[in-house]
Amino acid sequence: MQLNNTASRWITSSWEQRTLRVLLLFLLSLATCQPLIALPVTEFNPTLWQTEEGLPNNNVLSIAQTQDGYLWVGTREGLARFDGIKFTPLMITRGSPQPTINALCASDDGSLWIGTEQHGLYCYRGEVLVHYETALTNDSVVQIKQSGTNQIWVAYHDELAQILGGRLHFEPSLAAATNSLLSLHPDRDRGLWIGATRSVQYLKGEQAVTYKVANNFALRAIRALYEDPDGTVWIGNNRGLTCLRDGTFTHYSKGNGPPGIVTALLRDHGGNLWVGTQGGLSRFIDAKFYEDQGPEGTSYRVNSLFEDQEGDIWVGSETGLLRLTPKPFTAYTKQSGLTQNATTAVCATRDGSVWIGTWGGGLDRLKDGIITTYGRSNGLSSDFVVALMPGDVDSDLWVGTAYASGSAGAYSSGLNRFKEGKILNENIAVSGLGSLLTCFLKDRKGAMWIGSQTGLSRLDRGDQLANGGSIELSNCAVNALCEDHTGNLWIGTEAGLRRWNGTVVEKGNVPGADFTNRVLSLYEDMEHVLWIGTAGDGLARLSSSNFTVFSARRGLAADSISAIMEDGEHNLWMNSGKGIFHVAKNQFAELVDGKISRLNCISYGKAEGVLGTGQAQETTQPAACKDSEGRFWFHTTQGVVVVDPARIVPNRLPPPVVIETVLSDRIPIFSSASTHVTNAMTGGLPAKSFPIKLKIPPSHGELEIQYTALSLQAPEKNRFKYKLTGVDSDWVDADGRRTVSYKRLPPGSYVFRVIACNNEGIWNESGATVALVLRPHLWQTWWFLGLSSLLAIAVIGIATRYITRRRMQRRLERLEYQHAIERERARIARDMHDELGAKLTRISFQGATALRSLNDRAEAERQVGSMAETARDLVASLDEIVWAVDPGNDSLESLANYISRYASELCTDGPLSCDLIIPAKLPDYKLPTDVRHNIFLAVKESLNNALKHSGGTQVQVSLQAKDDELEVVIADNGQGINQPCPAESSDRTRRTGHGLSNLRDRLKAINGRCEVESLPGQGTRVRLIIPLNSAPQWNPAHK
Repeated sequence: MQLNNTASRWITSSWEQRTLRVLLLFLLSLATCQPLIALPVTEFNPTLWQTEEGLPNNNVLSIAQTQDGYLWVGTREGLARFDGIKFTPLMITRGSPQPTINALCASDDGSLWIGTEQHGLYCYRGEVLVHYETALTNDSVVQIKQSGTNQIWVAYHDELAQILGGRLHFEPSLAAATNSLLSLHPDRDRGLWIGATRSVQYLKGEQAVTYKVANNFALRAIRALYEDPDGTVWIGNNRGLTCLRDGTFTHYSKGNGPPGIVTALLRDHGGNLWVGTQGGLSRFIDAKFYEDQGPEGTSYRVNSLFEDQEGDIWVGSETGLLRLTPKPFTAYTKQSGLTQNATTAVCATRDGSVWIGTWGGGLDRLKDGIITTYGRSNGLSSDFVVALMPGDVDSDLWVGTAYASGSAGAYSSGLNRFKEGKILNENIAVSGLGSLLTCFLKDRKGAMWIGSQTGLSRLDRGDQLANGGSIELSNCAVNALCEDHTGNLWIGTEAGLRRWNGTVVEKGNVPGADFTNRVLSLYEDMEHVLWIGTAGDGLARLSSSNFTVFSARRGLAADSISAIMEDGEHNLWMNSGKGIFHVAKNQFAELVDGKISRLNCISYGKAEGVLGTGQAQETTQPAACKDSEGRFWFHTTQGVVVVDPARIVPNRLPPPVVIETVLSDRIPIFSSASTHVTNAMTGGLPAKSFPIKLKIPPSHGELEIQYTALSLQAPEKNRFKYKLTGVDSDWVDADGRRTVSYKRLPPGSYVFRVIACNNEGIWNESGATVALVLRPHLWQTWWFLGLSSLLAIAVIGIATRYITRRRMQRRLERLEYQHAIERERARIARDMHDELGAKLTRISFQGATALRSLNDRAEAERQVGSMAETARDLVASLDEIVWAVDPGNDSLESLANYISRYASELCTDGPLSCDLIIPAKLPDYKLPTDVRHNIFLAVKESLNNALKHSGGTQVQVSLQAKDDELEVVIADNGQGINQPCPAESSDRTRRTGHGLSNLRDRLKAINGRCEVESLPGQGTRVRLIIPLNSAPQWNPAHK
């Protein structure tokens, strides 16, 4: 244990300072023997909401809670719905500002009745807001109350009305007697109490009784009325509180209660009568007023009081909305009369005393509401108390202290006994106890065990150290001691768990022996299970040789456990560095068996009255105790706190779960706070309902759902789980998050479910459910997808067929090209054989003849000349072959040039003159070799026929390309053809001549045709027509 420097300096101060301090402590001890500051029967924790938290206006005039669990708050500037976390405004009128909400009433059918200032009466249910119009000059509603089964009374400023059959019905005879109305309260007999400015009236049926004076006391400004179940009527007026019981009036002046006119009255479920006035809030208990202040001790004007479904008190005030939550814990601090807030141990004795050890302030005793302090001046060895333990007699107490010895920072132990009102054995310093005491234990044999920072010691009945005093623990600090039902002594140390079997300390034979963490507390429960609290490693359970550790990862509220106790409901209560909490013992077994996923711990903090957390000194004991009345005491860094587990009323009400908003692509699709205002009402309101199915227009699939749980007691502790079927395979733990978002949801049907639990871990398993239908875009519909699939299949089929055909076509073209090459080779070989071979043979023959005719000069010259002519023909034929096979000549222009050159050379020395008609520019068509060669041969043959057989003087060669056709015309002015040829044209055309059959065959081979027109004496005209688009286009450049 490390002592702080301030305490060290105090203990080691000079003799003069010590003497002065002892004197001061003596005087303080006399002064502190005084009654404890009176505390209310039940304390409440105030929580305030103002405009900064979303409240429309800080002046709250009315409060109601509808059946769905929402709290409705009426303010000076409109109405808001509250789920404990956020305020959602409800628009009463269009535009701003919103009207003042004077009165609210939640009826049994789920409707919310709204009374406004100068805007009349409204009723809200579902999304419908109905306005009840009147002809009143002053249309201000003062108060609304329900009587019996959905009978609604409405107090206007000067009129009283009720809702019958969905319409307003006024009570005209009542106004004159009551003048200005201020308050209403239905009684148990279906009557109605009416408070006005100058009287109280009781209305039942058609009879009314008026009270203006009570015991010579004028009843004025009756702003609040309340009737108890026994028939007692409480009347809040301008001078205090008046009670009408059995026909007798009793007046209670405000006394020590808050000043001002009484404005609100409420009897809560605990029997407290709350009185709200213009000066604040108080409780009227046993004919006395007990003031309840707001946050930080502020007072405020009370406008309305309301108790919700969970028993919390809500106060509408001019400073905001206030929630008063009962504090199960009562705190005792220095302000309450303790000498120090830094407490170190707490212990209860059988005489009803509670002893509180402090660090530097001595020992405080709380009994019968009086705190008495004992310090060094009373014989205590030190004012630094480190351990306490009850003695054998009711009031006996053992006290362990720490005091300085030797050098600064070194401490020794002091052992003190309080007996018969005195501290005996003053300043006992027992040798062998170690440097600092930590804990005590008296076993069933009467021996006293003392744990210290250096080990374990035992005192026998004669207060002497037994067996040499100390028990060997390898100089290990002892933090906790516990004797089990078999008599074994369990020892919690800095290095783990040990067991004393009566002879030796066991370690290796102890279940969980490998658990070497620091042990701070030990407790054996009613089922003989040993619970072990550690420093930072959670809670361990030792049962039937099974050792299990539970930590914060498995739901434990804290991992450092300094005290463990058990209440009558089998809950384990624990003190920790994060506050006080309890958990049902059966949850540990359920967690181990896999029935639950985590522990559900109920934690208590400042809101519940626990002002401090943890301990001033971590290893001082006891950290908690149970007194003679069954209450649990815990020491903390801010005094001690006490709680009665039997008086804690758990919140067993499952929280209503509501889906508030659904957004698609950040656009609201559904909101539970939307309104539709109507004026003329012919019947009842529609039943309140929520959408079972939401149809969401086509979107990008971005979905956001906002939900809430309507447990208002501690809404920040509500937890949620949600699941979207088709997306989430299991429940998603959202902890306290109230919004979930989904991205890129495909169109389809979904069901969203959300469940929640309250601050006590009570789950609403039904939760809230909404069905969602995400409509698809046009391209996401089934028929569009079906057609698209069919179209895609068709496109794929067509593409496949096209590609297949294209591949086959290319294959065929390759084959045709190969065949064309083969044909071309064959033709070239044939031409070379026929023409070149024949002419070469002829030259050879002529040469041989010339050799034989050398003697005949003339014959020899003729043969040589013939050889020369044959050689020229041979060169021309070879030129034709070379021209035909050259790819560079595969064009119309090349063909035209070659034909022109041939015709010009042919006619140069002949009897015919040649006219050439060739366009200056021809289309860029590619002509394969065989096409080009056949065209040239046909022209050549036609020219030779004209030269040899026409007998004319002129031949004309024309070439033109039009309409994807090539037309070559060879026309002469000769004698014509006398014999007809086979019919290939019109009846008026005759064809004949030599070699025409050859022409037709050549043209047919290249998909062309030959037309011959001739009449006797009028020349011959040969037309060669070749379709360019259907002519074979394959050539090596296109491969």
